[in-house]
Amino acid sequence: MRAPLVSITVPVYNVEDYLERCLDSLIMQTLTNIEIICVNDGSTDRSLEILKKYQKKDSRIVIVNKKNGGLPSARNAAINVARGKYIGFVDSDDFVDKNMFKKLYKTAEKEQTEVVICGAQIFPEDPSPSDWLEAALSPQYKKYDKFEPELLFSNSATTPFLWRVFVKRDLIERYQIRLDENILLGEDKLFQTMIYTKAYGITVISDKLYHYCWYREGSMMQQGVYKSFGQKGKNHTNLVLRIADLVKEESEETKEQFIKWSVPFLYTDFIYLAEQEKVVLAKALINCWIQSGYYRFRRKLEARIVEQHCYFQTMAEKSEVISMPKVSVIVPINDNGVYVSEVLSSIYQQSLKEIEVIIVNSGTQDVVYSILQKNLYLDSRIRLCNMKKSAYSEVLNTGINLAAGEYILFVEDSGWFKNNEALHKWYDMASVLQADLCASVVSVAGGKAFGEENYKASNYSEKAELEYINCDFHNVLYKTDFLRESNLIFKECSFFTGMIFLLESTLAAHSKYYIDEEMYIQRIIHRPDWISTKKCENILEAFVEIMETAHEKKAADIQARVLSILNNDLYKKIIINNTRCYAMEEWQCPNGENSQIKSVKALYKIMQAIDSELLEEAGYDLSKSYVTILCELMKERHIFLADISQKYYEQA
Repeated sequence: MRAPLVSITVPVYNVEDYLERCLDSLIMQTLTNIEIICVNDGSTDRSLEILKKYQKKDSRIVIVNKKNGGLPSARNAAINVARGKYIGFVDSDDFVDKNMFKKLYKTAEKEQTEVVICGAQIFPEDPSPSDWLEAALSPQYKKYDKFEPELLFSNSATTPFLWRVFVKRDLIERYQIRLDENILLGEDKLFQTMIYTKAYGITVISDKLYHYCWYREGSMMQQGVYKSFGQKGKNHTNLVLRIADLVKEESEETKEQFIKWSVPFLYTDFIYLAEQEKVVLAKALINCWIQSGYYRFRRKLEARIVEQHCYFQTMAEKSEVISMPKVSVIVPINDNGVYVSEVLSSIYQQSLKEIEVIIVNSGTQDVVYSILQKNLYLDSRIRLCNMKKSAYSEVLNTGINLAAGEYILFVEDSGWFKNNEALHKWYDMASVLQADLCASVVSVAGGKAFGEENYKASNYSEKAELEYINCDFHNVLYKTDFLRESNLIFKECSFFTGMIFLLESTLAAHSKYYIDEEMYIQRIIHRPDWISTKKCENILEAFVEIMETAHEKKAADIQARVLSILNNDLYKKIIINNTRCYAMEEWQCPNGENSQIKSVKALYKIMQAIDSELLEEAGYDLSKSYVTILCELMKERHIFLADISQKYYEQA
């Protein structure tokens, strides 16, 4: 049997919904003298069944079965059995142009280079990929007769994706190059470092021959190595240390480019790590950069890189014995950020020092970001997570995922603590009582809290169990383990986002207490009274779930709270005004999108979940147990339908 010209390697793990598309694109290649090595990496779905079906149709398909070991392990298994003159890499949820491997093979032969790199198309378009990704997958033609540092460290069009790299197998076998199975993030970059530095010639072509599925639920990227923020930082640190070891014998230019790349690359992940993690990793990194010649190149480095290195140095000089934080204070920051310096100052001044401050920066502008950077260098307890502009719920959930403290407190950039002892006293109370939730008095500067009304008067001692929640979600300490074990997350429900989270937390909590004292003060911030119809539906559906759970758990206080919210004039007005009917043709809205049907159905479900006997026994005013918003919504609907009928009558 003659050897194939190209061995195409395909790692396969639970991709039954995408695998056939991938395989179809490979068996249709215009270069026919190929082998397609599919490594079934312990799939538990129908992936192996699909592979066998295709193997019957095309004998060029080779199946390798192995226990699940991850992407590097699967690729190595394919390389070990490859027979082709060249090796190509394809991920099983992607697909390729029919001419891809003919183009790559002809280029390698014509240019007499051992590596060829191509571009790629990106899908899906929603959510939209970043500008960086678009640029990175749109390379310009260039031929390198020998290794140049820019291939690894400054030209984004040549790293990090291995699936666009076409390699002569002799290069891989000459140096016994394999992917490092201990590197769980960035293994592509490390493999490229090994082959680029050894290759006899590298050619970059502009052809976009690969189709890259950059986002899908359940992919390795979404499921695995990126799920843990802390683990991502550690994995990237391991990657940098391995690359440093590989380039230590390279030229001074290579080592200088390595430092220019690696310091900013790691800084992005490093600044949101917990303090104790920063200290351990910083010691290893500083030593690595010194050995790579950092101080020889320092004068040539940009000021920002020197500043970032100084931050690493500061952390490396700290003691490794750092106590775990008692409270994780989560501060979401958006474009406003008017009071960010004030709230951070209020946090620093707290007598409870065993805290961490997790700033989740949701796409702020330069002025606000410069303030955040300044504060980052002022206090090592700060963790700064920079993310693209995101929904408020996603920002808060990111904070929960990052938190290392025993308790979590959510603090807006418009609020502050009552005094310097507030957080200490608050934590001590929650800790002694082992509370899942520990609430304090709502205090709003500038007037009454938005839409609030006291629906039950009660007096509480400091240790009284919390029988109802008449407070904002910011005025509660949440036990971190409780939130995670209960799988409690924020849902995007406009200005109800925090309130719904608090109500769901209250229903799930076993021990909840109330301190009859102000701890945290929140400034009144203008809130728009317009929200989308979809968000109105989300809000009401969330209340349905809460009311039904409260009914099951006999939680009269929560039922009364929801009814109080829905019958509040301001909230009622907002929901009704933003679920008004409008006239559209039926074919344009096959699922009734132009009606209030979802909102009406949700309100009916809420009414069905009301337990009047429970409310009466608990001493609540039954006159407030009706969902008056439903009556008004139906009234608005009848007016609309009457108007529409009149118009049709007049036209007729």
